[in-house]
Amino acid sequence: SVDSRLRQMLEVEKCVAQIQAQMGLIPKKAAAAILRKAQFKRERVEELEKTTKHDVIAFVTAVAEQVGPLGRYLHFGMTSSDVLDTALSLQIREGFDHLLIGIKALDKEMLKLIKRHKMTLCAGRTHGMHAEPTSFGFKMLGFLMELRRNKERLIMAREQMLIGKMSGAVGTYSTLSREFEL
Repeated sequence: SVDSRLRQMLEVEKCVAQIQAQMGLIPKKAAAAILRKAQFKRERVEELEKTTKHDVIAFVTAVAEQVGPLGRYLHFGMTSSDVLDTALSLQIREGFDHLLIGIKALDKEMLKLIKRHKMTLCAGRTHGMHAEPTSFGFKMLGFLMELRRNKERLIMAREQMLIGKMSGAVGTYSTLSREFEL
């Protein structure tokens, strides 16, 4: 949702300000103000976007208004893609978390089904034809194993895509060093 996207963008901005203060790139006082006061009102962001014609400028402006004079340090050295790409990564992480909850519940239900139909006979199939008899529980066990393999693939994909990109304008690291990203 739009609100979820904006929440994740705010989280990125707050984290960046905190780390920038630790590295001496912005005043600690500015980071403290950003952490304490930074918030957004979706309506204000949408209002500003009508005139700026730029989603991130509208967002940063709306949040900086809430922070006050120290809001000028918000988004320092960043480019739009830094906050958008990193926020998207956080949104995807949230989506993965919901998927994994669903997979866990499905796994549990499939185990019940497998146990209940352990001895329920059914026709095996090969090349679209009946084959040796098997049990419905055994067939479902094959599906459960595939579900578990897919769960592992999802977990690996989740870890690989959790990337924070902070390379600044045109990705040159001219305002933020490569170490900042790590």
